[in-house]
Parts: sequence; structure tokens; C-alpha cells
Amino acid sequence: MHLMPHINPFKQLLAGTRLSIVVGFLFCGLVVVSLVYIFQGLEKLENDSARASEWNAERVFNEFEKFMTVMEQHERYERLLPQNEKYIRKLELMRPLGMKLKKQFTILKNEVEKAANFNNLYHAYVFRQMPDYPNVHQNLLNELRALQPTVFGLTEAGSRFFVRGSSYHDLDIRLKPFLQKLSLVAAVASQRQLEYERDRTDRILKLSRYVLIVALLSVLVGLALLIVFTGRTRARQKVIQLENEVNLEIMDQLTIGMAFYDHNHKLVRANQAYRDLYQYPSELTEPGNELEAVIRYDVAHAMYGDVDDVDTFVKSRLSAISSLHHGAKPEVSDQPLPDDRIIEIQMLGLSTGGVWGIYTDVTEKRRAQQQQEERIEELENQMGLETLEHVDVGISIIGADLKVVHNNSVVSEMYGFPESMTQPGQPFERILLTLAEWGVYGDGDPEGLVSDLTQSFSGPWTEWRDDLELPGGKVIDVRTHKLSGGGLAYIHTDVTKEKQAQRLIEVTDKVTGLATFEYLQQQFADILEDAKKNGSEFYGIRIKVDRFQAINEIYGIETGDLLLRQIAIRLKDVIPDGAILTRGQGNEFFLTEACNQSQVAAESSVLILQEVMKDSFPLELDHGETMEEMSFTASAGVVLYPKDGSEIGELLTKSQLALQYAAQQGNSYRYFDWRAARRKVSRDVIRLEADLRVALEKDQFELHYQPQVDLETGRLTGIEALIRWRRPGSGDGSDSQVVSPDDFIPVAEDTGLIIPIGHWVVKEACRQAKLWQEEGYPPVTMSVNISVVEFRQQDLVERIQEVLGETGLAAEWLELEVTESIVADDIERITKVLDELKVLGIGVAIDDFGTGYSSLSYLTRLPFDKLKIDQSFVRNTDRQNWAIVRAVVQLARSLELKIVAEGVETMESMHQLRDLGCHIGQGYYFSRPVPATEFVEYLEENQNQHPNSAPTESRKIFRVGLPTDYGLSYLNSSLAEFRQVHTDVPLRIRCDLSEQLVESLVLGELDTVVAIAHEANKDQLSATWEVKPIWVASLDLTLNDGEAVPLIVHPEGCEYRKRMVECLNAAERAWYVSYQSPDLASLQEAVVNGMGVSALTRLTLDERMRILDVDQGFPALRKLTVGLYTANESQSGDEADLINDWLSESLTRHRH
Repeated sequence: MHLMPHINPFKQLLAGTRLSIVVGFLFCGLVVVSLVYIFQGLEKLENDSARASEWNAERVFNEFEKFMTVMEQHERYERLLPQNEKYIRKLELMRPLGMKLKKQFTILKNEVEKAANFNNLYHAYVFRQMPDYPNVHQNLLNELRALQPTVFGLTEAGSRFFVRGSSYHDLDIRLKPFLQKLSLVAAVASQRQLEYERDRTDRILKLSRYVLIVALLSVLVGLALLIVFTGRTRARQKVIQLENEVNLEIMDQLTIGMAFYDHNHKLVRANQAYRDLYQYPSELTEPGNELEAVIRYDVAHAMYGDVDDVDTFVKSRLSAISSLHHGAKPEVSDQPLPDDRIIEIQMLGLSTGGVWGIYTDVTEKRRAQQQQEERIEELENQMGLETLEHVDVGISIIGADLKVVHNNSVVSEMYGFPESMTQPGQPFERILLTLAEWGVYGDGDPEGLVSDLTQSFSGPWTEWRDDLELPGGKVIDVRTHKLSGGGLAYIHTDVTKEKQAQRLIEVTDKVTGLATFEYLQQQFADILEDAKKNGSEFYGIRIKVDRFQAINEIYGIETGDLLLRQIAIRLKDVIPDGAILTRGQGNEFFLTEACNQSQVAAESSVLILQEVMKDSFPLELDHGETMEEMSFTASAGVVLYPKDGSEIGELLTKSQLALQYAAQQGNSYRYFDWRAARRKVSRDVIRLEADLRVALEKDQFELHYQPQVDLETGRLTGIEALIRWRRPGSGDGSDSQVVSPDDFIPVAEDTGLIIPIGHWVVKEACRQAKLWQEEGYPPVTMSVNISVVEFRQQDLVERIQEVLGETGLAAEWLELEVTESIVADDIERITKVLDELKVLGIGVAIDDFGTGYSSLSYLTRLPFDKLKIDQSFVRNTDRQNWAIVRAVVQLARSLELKIVAEGVETMESMHQLRDLGCHIGQGYYFSRPVPATEFVEYLEENQNQHPNSAPTESRKIFRVGLPTDYGLSYLNSSLAEFRQVHTDVPLRIRCDLSEQLVESLVLGELDTVVAIAHEANKDQLSATWEVKPIWVASLDLTLNDGEAVPLIVHPEGCEYRKRMVECLNAAERAWYVSYQSPDLASLQEAVVNGMGVSALTRLTLDERMRILDVDQGFPALRKLTVGLYTANESQSGDEADLINDWLSESLTRHRH
């Protein structure tokens, strides 16, 4: 390839152009100097205005307001908590708010200190701006320092027990005067900052004009340079185009055929030699043609011999070609053509995912090889045996009577036979007997081995080939041919070097470059033999990388291999001389060393191992897009010879047991002891495995059935089949006991017995479901659990299909439940299996959701029909658990999955799950798992309660939400009247705070809601009414002028509470919370008992209350807006409109 000559683009321009460019650069320089000058002026302005920009008076005011707000919130919560010793644990609920108060106080104090320092530094400036309050920040700082112990005391759980209202009152009196002063100072500081910004903006506008001029000049200069370099780029592209054309021309001049196919098996390019070799029709060699079409053409023209099943053959060929990877060994094969030509095909994988085929006509080469093999017989008949001395391989001719006809000199040299043994006429059995005595033919009586061998000479074979390994390690490749006269011809080739190279490859791990575990086992035998002979010792350390499986699953196998490679490199550099380091199974390594004191040497090696793992490992993540340093630890199990055993198998097993015990601890090493041994193997486990095998043979398993019930209608919708093992005791079996699956399923999975057990469960459950259908019970879904081990079986779909065929159960009535752990396997294969099950019509449910795999992405990828919430969430009545259940339900509903709640044990939890949106319930509330004979009673009861239990849509039940914080008793009475008038309309009422009701409406848990209106949900409001709240107190409650008002309030955030607080604050009247409850009835009771003042509506007044007005120091409260919210799906329909109209009329009639 010719190099492009160097060109100076500037000299190629005209003189005028060159002058213009120079003048342009000079002018740009002049403008830049001017800009520097203007920047200096701007910097001076910023220095002059530094004081205005650094004054943080506004931040002090903002942080002060935040602190006062947090302190008020802290005070309200403090007054809600009981103060006696019995409830001291509840004070821990104040800890988060206390930490927030402490944090806000610290922030405020820091800002005030900055402001005070600014005032001291620029005292004249501050005094000039604010002559009335020059020292307000310093005074506030002094006050905060004095109050710090008091504020921090409020945040301690122990000290809050003694805190009373006086502490908050004292803080409020000492800090509130600063509010107005800080506000004025902040306003002045903000004004000065605004003036500074305005001045700075003017200067920046001036600067922008110059920047615009520079930009225009830069564009002109850029255009000039673009013209210069465009010509050079076009010249380069021309050269590259010529090079490509030359390369393509060279490819067509090659005498070997080449064809390139992309990852979709479409032809990219084929050279002329390829077309000449095959003489295909032109359409087969055009770019874009499918490789499948070429293979089918070859099959049709007998290029692959006789092919019975063309489609199967084509698929297998495409699959084999697709498995080729870049850098792997090429696939080499010979293809005979109909015209007797032989084409050698080499298929290589490309880095882009396609394949590259090299096609060479080897007809002459193969004929030469065939002629060479036939040459022995030709030499014998035509040229004489003397010619065989000139062949560089050993050749033996044996007559039909098994006498030596000829051995060339290479045979004697190769085997080391004496000449007397290889002379013509000598018995061939003598040579065979010598080889047998050397152990070449394996163990056994030499004469018996020779006898068997000579008898095999008369067999139907024509050619035979094998490797013979001699005692010195030499390997001879022996090819035997039957001669037409009844004799034998042997060709002996010394392949020692080739075999050694091959063995080296076989015992070298491709990932780490270390010896394989198989090589270690070979070396272990030699080390053990030497130790026994010399009375020495050795140790073995089995090393495992902790958390390695997570790396493979999250970042991929390539990243895991890279980590193993780096660890191997580090270990090789530091292990003792003479030690053997090999790759074990998976993420394991094995280190062994012969020594005199095994424990001392092992301790030293373990310290080296721990030191190696201290430094982090650089790993390429996201296909090399990012590099991240990650740290790992390793665990190790150590065995010592002769302390822990004297046999290879025993030592290796004990090292594995010790490693398992160490890995359980994490980042540790353990010597073998019986504690580690018992962890892996115990008599109980061995006995359990044996009994499980007997249970399979003697039908000791049985199925119990538990119903799955529609939470809306109470109808039976499904049945889950649960396996039980009735394990017999001693004697006649009368003392048998039922074993829980939790006790025997893990052992069954470890031993593989889960495969036949699971098959029995599916078959028995389908048989029983079909039997109940034939007995006249309505068909319902039969759910069966499938283990992860079963799911890994390649024939799972076929076996289930076979069971359905045998039992006659329709696929739509079978549902398989799988756990989250299946996604730890190959996600693509899992998706394929689930899709195949879905095609059959079988349902799939994800079981025990929330207890296994952490990622939720698989829910959108895998074709599940149902999601089963684990019973641990349902049985736990903590509020946090129900929040999790609510989130899971919302997620499942967004994915359009049916939701099954397990562990339903009470009516309360059943109702709550139904209100949250769960469709189906399962648990002891409905029935415990029972045998088939008892479950029939449940079927009978269900059929009697629901005679039309066919799977039809049930009538919609309208779910209405009523607020506990507004007119609950009246609205309940109104709906009671509605039920009396409209007995045919199904109705369910739920009472809660307005905010909770609106949230449930959004989640689809309610259809219609009456609630205090909020701005956030205007789109679902169908009507609103304004209601005026009033101040109320008990008849005998008296308050002195200026006395702090005890408030009876709803929880924080309620609209009543907001109005009370803002009203009293505006009137500058002190207040405190005396009682708080979300329940309206509790608030009414607190008012009647004289605990304080509250705000209610006239609708909720009690005759034992009185109304407070402005004359008594209680200004009028802002109006409330009560709204009727409706869900989208309930907007239409006569019954929905009827309910909404009734509520609307009731609210209109009594809104005052």
C-alpha cells in the first residue's frame, strides 16, 4: 500500500487567502485582550459586592423558621404520649423527630455563627444597612448557646420523660421575638443582593456583545480551515476506497473459496473461487441469501449422502454452525461432491457473531493419502520389502499364519525390541506377549490378553487404530489394516510429543491457566506415595471465593472468569516453591505442598492467601463500558496428612467438608474436624434419604387439599395440592406419623428424589381433580408446587403433557406454582419453558412472593397468571407488613395478575385483604389442608352455599368509603336508609380518615368516597360542598384571658387541625395539644369531658357542648370543602348512579 505524500495545506492556498487568515487571527487576538480587560472590571465589581453576596441573613431567617416548625411538631407529639412509667417504651417513637430537631438546631446555629462573623468583619457595612438591628445575629447566637442544653435535652428518650409544657413555653418566649427582626434583616440583605445581581447583569450584557464578535470571527476562521482540510480528507477517503477495492480484488484472485455469513445466517460475500468450486445457481451466491437454502440444495444433490429427515438435518447443521465462537477451534469436515471431488470445509466463528467458511479442493491431497496407505501392499507385490526401509514410519507385515513377514528398522528402534524378535519368520505372538507383559494392553494375565487379541484378528473389521503407551512414557499411534491375502499390515507412528502437548491442554484450565483438578488428583497420588515412603507430611487447602455466585448472576460469567483469572495470577506469584496450585470446581482453587511440618506450612500459606485477597480487583463491568474496583474475601478448608487421613478420596472429601464449614462463617479458614463433618452428613439425613426411597416404592405419600376462595363472593375458585408423608414407625405401622414437607423436601432436592416425587404429585393431583369433576362438582383450578430441581429438567413440559393425557384433565384446570428462586437459573430457558406451558393452557403462579429473589424485573418478563403473597406478611399484623402487602397488591394489579393471599387465619385479616384488592384467599380461616376424603365435605358445603358455582362473573359489590373525620354517624344512618329502600343493591362500607379513603380510591380498593377535599385529587371529584367548622368546648370549661388554649385535634395534616392552628397563630394566642385522635367519636368525648377546645361541624355537635365565638377570643375558622369522589369504572351504571345520587342529596341537605 502506498503512503499518501505529505501536503502542507497552508502553502496550497492563494496569497490573498493566507493574508486573510493571518489578519483574522490578529483581530481575534485584539478582541481577546479587550475581553480580558472587561473581565478584570467584572472581577473588581464582584470584589466590591462581596459583602452583599456573602451576607447570609436570608438563610438564617429560613433556618430559624424551619427550627421553630420542627420544635412545634415535637411539642405536639410530646403531649400525645403517656407520661407514666408503663409507657416509657413508647417514648422511643419520639427518637426520629428528636433527631430531626437536634439536626435543625445545629444547622441554625451554624448559619447564625456565619452571620455573626460577617457582622464582625463588615460591621460598618451592616450598621449602614441596618442601623436598628446591627447585633441581632450575635444576640441570637448567644441565646442559642444558652438554650442548647434545653433543646438537646428534648431529644433524649430518657430525659423526655420529665419534660413538661413549661420547657416548650420557655423556648417559645425566648426565641419568638427574633422572628420579626430576622425577617427585616433578611429582606434588607435580599434587596442588596438583588442590586448586586442587576449591576452584574449589565456588565455581562456588555461582555456578551464582544463575545458575539469573537464568535463570528471564529466562524469565519473555522470556515477557512474547513476548506483547507476538506480537500485533504477527500484525498484520504479516495486512498481508502482504492485500498478496499484492491483488497476485494485480491479476495477474488484467491484459489480457495471464501464465504462470509452474518449472525442471521445470511450471505455477506462470497469470492469467485467459492462460486467456481460449487457451481451453484446464481441466486445462492448473491448477498443476503440464506445459509439454510444452500444446505438444502446440497442435501438435494446428495452432497451429504443419504439424509432421511431433511428438516432435522438442516436444523442440526445450523445449530452446529451457530455454536461456533470467535477464537474457538474451527469446525473442519470433508464434503464429497457428485463429480467425485472432495471439498475441505473450515467454519470459523467471527467476533460479530457470524461465520466465515474456507472451502478448499483437497481431492488430490486425499487421493495421495489413500495411495500412501495402499503403498504397503503395492510395495510388497511390485517393488519388494526392501523399499519399506526408506519410509520414516514403522511398518510391520504379518502373514496369515501370524508369522513376521517384515519389520522395518524403525519398528525396532521405536519399541526397543531385540532384532531376533523382529526377524522374518518369528511368531507375532512373541511381540504381543512382550507388550502385554509391559502392561500396554492393561491389567490381566499376559497370555490371556494375547489370546483374546489374536482371536479378534478374525473379526469382521478391516481397519483398526489405537494408541499404545510404553513404560517409558512413549506413545505409539498404531494403525492396523487387513491384507487381501489374510495377513496384517501395521503402521507405527511416534506421537509422544503430540500426546504430551494434548495432555497439557487437557490438564490446563482455560480460564485461569492453572492445572485442572483432575491433574491435582494424579499428582496427589504421587505426593501421597512419596509421603508414605519417606515418612514426610503434606497439607491441602481447598479455597473458595465468597459471594462469587452473585458476581456471575449480576455481571455475567465473563466478569466472573476475569475475577478468577486475577486471583490465580496473584496466587501463582506468592505460593511457596514446590507447591501445586490448581483450579477446582466452580469458584474453587486447591493448594497442596509436601513438607516436614504440615500444620506450620499450612498456617503460612493461609496467611499468604488472606494477604492476597486484601487488595481490590479491577473488573470490567457492563461489557467493558465501566471499570470498578471490587473487594472480595475467600474461605478455605484445610486437611493435613497423616492427621486427617491416609487415602486420596478421604482427604479430598474432608477438605470439602472443612471448606463448607468455613464458608458458612465467611472469610475464614477451618481445619477439618468432626463438627464440619456432621454439618454435611448425619445419620438422620442418610436414614431419611433411605426412607424416602422406600416411601416411593410403597406409596407412603398422600396429598392434602386446601381451598382457595374468592374474597368477594366466598366461592371456591381453586384447590392447592400439598404433599404429606405418612412415615411408618416400628412394628405393624400403627404408630406412623405425618412428616411435614419442610423436613423431607430439602433432602429430596439434594438427592434428586424430588423428580419422581414431583411427578407423582402432579399425576395424583390431576387424577383427583378429574375424579371430582366426574362426580359432578364444579371444575376449579388444581394448583401444584413445582420444585426448582424439577424445573431444570429438560423434559418437564413433555412429562406434564403426558400426565394430562393419562388422567384426562383439561390443561386449563391445572396450575403450577413456582418460587422466585427459579429466576436464578437461565432466564431465557425459564421463559421458554413457561411459554410452552402457557401454550398448552396451563396456568403459572409465582409462590411465596417477597421471600426470595430480590429483583422484580422478572415479573414483567415471565408469563405469570397469579401472584401469591407469602403467609409471613399476612400473619404479621404490624402496620409495616400491611404496607408491604398494599404495595405488592398495587404492583400485581398494575401487571394484571390475580392475587392470592396465603395464611388467612381471621375474619379481620380476610376483610382487610379484600379491601386492599386481593382477589383470592387461602388459609386456616377457610380450611386447613385435609385429605381428599375430608375435602369432599368442603366441596359439598360450597356447592350448597353457591348452587350456581359455575365460573361466571359475580355481581359487583359497591365499596363506599365514609370519613371518620366528618359526619360519620349521619352518613352511616343515611346509607342504612338506602339499604332499606334498595335491598337489591349490594353495598360494603369502609370507614377511615379522608386522606386514607382517597388513597384507597386511587388504588382501586373503593368505588365511591366521601371525604374532606384536597387539591391533589380534583380529577376524581364529582361534587363538592363547603362546610363551616366552629369552635366548641364543654359546658363547664373556662379559659382565662391570655391562657394557652388546650386543643383537641385530629392527627397532623388534618384540615380541621390546620385551621385551628393557623387561626390561633394569627390571633397571637398560645396553644398546646391536650388530646389527639383520628376518631371523631373520641374527639367528641374528649370535648364533653372538658379536656379542651376543638373544631367540629354543626352536624357533629352534642347537646353537652357549647359554641365559642370571637368575643371569647376565638376568630372564625376557614370553611372546609367536603367532596364526593368516584372511581372511573363506577361512573356509569344505574346502581352506581343511584348510590352517588343518594350520597349527594344527603350531603346537600345537611352541609350546614
